[in-house]
Amino acid sequence: MTVLTLGRRYTAALMLALAVLASASPATLAWGKDGHAIVADIAARQLSRAAAKHVATLLDGKSMASVSSWADDIRVWQKKPTGPPPDTLADDPVAAAFVAAAGNETQPSWHYADLPLGTLTYDPTGLGAGPNDIVHALNRCIAVLQTGRDPLPGGSIDPPQALRLVIHYVADIHQPLHAACGYWTAGPTGAVLEPLAMASKGVDDRGGNSIRYGRGKYDNLHALWDVHMVDVALAGRTPQDFITDAVADLRAGRVPAGTLPGKPADLPAKWIVDSAAQASAVYAGVDTTQVTIGPDSAFTGQAALSLTYDTDHKQLAVTQLARAGARLAALLNALWPG
Repeated sequence: MTVLTLGRRYTAALMLALAVLASASPATLAWGKDGHAIVADIAARQLSRAAAKHVATLLDGKSMASVSSWADDIRVWQKKPTGPPPDTLADDPVAAAFVAAAGNETQPSWHYADLPLGTLTYDPTGLGAGPNDIVHALNRCIAVLQTGRDPLPGGSIDPPQALRLVIHYVADIHQPLHAACGYWTAGPTGAVLEPLAMASKGVDDRGGNSIRYGRGKYDNLHALWDVHMVDVALAGRTPQDFITDAVADLRAGRVPAGTLPGKPADLPAKWIVDSAAQASAVYAGVDTTQVTIGPDSAFTGQAALSLTYDTDHKQLAVTQLARAGARLAALLNALWPG
């Protein structure tokens, strides 16, 4: 395989795009701000009248895109909850109430799960899952939107907060590395990616964050997908042009929406299994022969990506962005059928 160790080529673009997000970990910034806004706008264009009315009420007239990174901004504030809010949350009583409420401190972990690649079913107590993962968070927020009450004992999430979180987490769960990750063992010629059946004996790579291809802060596989692969999906188009094309492609079936049957509470577990299956492709073209895993489970050394990594994975990025928007719209339309 012809490989390229990426350094300057992507570092400058990533640093520029991520500069405004520097205070938050890439592990919780699926798709970056542009990607989240794109997913929200794709969904907004497919809402029923009834759903659009409920959304407008709960968002107090704000657009879905404008609150699509609310959960990431909350995470920044949660680092220093006694300090001033980020500028994006200034004069935001919905955010202030969320940060002040006991029990919401684990919100940073609600953005992802670390399922093994190719997971076939979601087990809430299985490897890479847990009570604070993204499936549990989505189910909790969906219940709030359905009933108006937080189902968690002592929980205080209200519908306006729940909708903001749902808009964000549905996008998150479709970034493949927020659904699954590689489980690796040390081999004589570099790190070895274990198959599903052997994943439990490996060390997880934290959603690709441990797979580094350069020396820059964001030179890792996860950050590459958060930001750079959105640019690859846009292929020179403006976000609005991409949204228009995506909605048209979804309606014409050129991009499969992949909307799944079931009640709203059934959907997050189905979505994450689908994304975990897609995550396997993310690792194609990643050479880890120079990556080692030490006795402390730390990854050292640098991976290399194939020269055709962008073109090989462009369609997956396009599909996941479009599919996230379609599924978000389907969920909201199901919650408020009119």
